[in-house]
Amino acid sequence: MVIGACLLAQPLAAQPRRLAPSEIGQIVDAVLSELLPPDSSLSRIPIAKRGLLLDVARTMEAFHVNGADRVSIADLGLRTAPKAGSRSLLDDCDQVGSKPCSRLGLGAYVFIAPIRVTTSLARVRVNVSWADGGSAELGTLAPPGRRAFLTGFSAEVDLARAPGGRWRFQKLGKTIAVS
Repeated sequence: MVIGACLLAQPLAAQPRRLAPSEIGQIVDAVLSELLPPDSSLSRIPIAKRGLLLDVARTMEAFHVNGADRVSIADLGLRTAPKAGSRSLLDDCDQVGSKPCSRLGLGAYVFIAPIRVTTSLARVRVNVSWADGGSAELGTLAPPGRRAFLTGFSAEVDLARAPGGRWRFQKLGKTIAVS
């Protein structure tokens, strides 16, 4: 009779580093300030007019925060001003324009997920989705007879800790457009 056991473990250095919501807030601020400042535009509509809708729960889940569903946007201590959003904003949107995108409206839906985080460096993926009305400007509802197309991008962002301990944007990595 042969009895065997196999133990698989990640080395300590490879285990994901858990961040507090306030540290994740610093990452969110650095990413949004650099990639989506209020004076930039998505499909010809300024971010300031669109508004950013941060999926806090999805972002916290991605960072493996305990009680992710109980973390509020206020807990992040953001300097930027996104509003709280959720996946349900995309429920009536699609890429072929067969749905009105009425829940999302003009907003830009955002969530951020870690790729790799150490004590001094981080690489995250930011995912941004919005409705594009083509030549028609969208309001809270697509105009009758007009189609709203869900579009967006996903980008890798590198960040580093500044001497004071805050996370700062370092560089933009691979970016993939979704349309």
